[in-house]
Amino acid sequence: MVDTLSLGTQDAVRVQVSGKAFYSGRATFIFDEGDELGQGFLCR
Repeated sequence: MVDTLSLGTQDAVRVQVSGKAFYSGRATFIFDEGDELGQGFLCR
């Protein structure tokens, strides 16, 4: 963990990662204007 901060009303952390990584996938999100996903989401 490098730092702690706030993003709007959410507490957040900034991390630094090192080592090897391999590209293993890809995702595309498509949303409708009335879909709540378009307002963003949190990964928990």
